[in-house]
Amino acid sequence: MGTAALVAATLISALGVASFAARLLMGAASDRIGNLNTLIVSCLLMAPSLILLIFAKELWMFYLFAIIYGFGYGAEAPQQGALPSKYFGNQVILVSIMMLGADLGAALGSWVAGMVFDVTQSYQIAFILAALAIGMALSGTLTLKREERKKIKTEQTASVLTIPESN
Repeated sequence: MGTAALVAATLISALGVASFAARLLMGAASDRIGNLNTLIVSCLLMAPSLILLIFAKELWMFYLFAIIYGFGYGAEAPQQGALPSKYFGNQVILVSIMMLGADLGAALGSWVAGMVFDVTQSYQIAFILAALAIGMALSGTLTLKREERKKIKTEQTASVLTIPESN
């Protein structure tokens, strides 16, 4: 795209620094606000930042993308191991399958983005597809959040209706 190699490397570095900071901050924050809320924040940062990337023309816009997307991406990372174990127990095979799926998606996503560029001479469709995929992840996360609220409400109702046993 005509960007100097040093500028491009700086953008990637900004994304990496933001991701690292988010892993530390949002990993700790998830203990306070919950894993699902942290994942929701992650999705709400990443998807719009990809849309921003479609319209980015100035260097500052690319830096803004790198920082926002990097932070969202980093916020998601600590949840990858925590959420499956929270819902399905400590089943190593489940986390392994999930990570295999994530890695395959990352590999295929890069390949598809390259194919889109080869056909259209633009990455816009690839960015839109990535934002839609994140939107699907957000939808799934919100579904889990709704189910979690239902479970808590049911447990609270059951505890209120339970008559304590006397000894």
